[in-house]
Amino acid sequence: MKITIYNEMPNIMLDRLVSFENDFNGKSWDSLYKAMVELNSKYPDVVIGSTPYLYSDLENKTSGFLIMDQKTENLYYIY
Repeated sequence: MKITIYNEMPNIMLDRLVSFENDFNGKSWDSLYKAMVELNSKYPDVVIGSTPYLYSDLENKTSGFLIMDQKTENLYYIY
């Protein structure tokens, strides 16, 4: 798995993303667990501030989870 860090995002943009809480096809608790373990192993100081979001990067043809750090509000894209 890889991790890309994005600076904080305005709430109006976050409202457009699909939360992991929402029902959708392909929901994978296993993938979410692996992403959390990867994030915790590489960035142990991150404090998860909300439910992860699903994210697809069309330019790089990847998909994964966006997890917000409660302290910095940076987003960690784990794919």
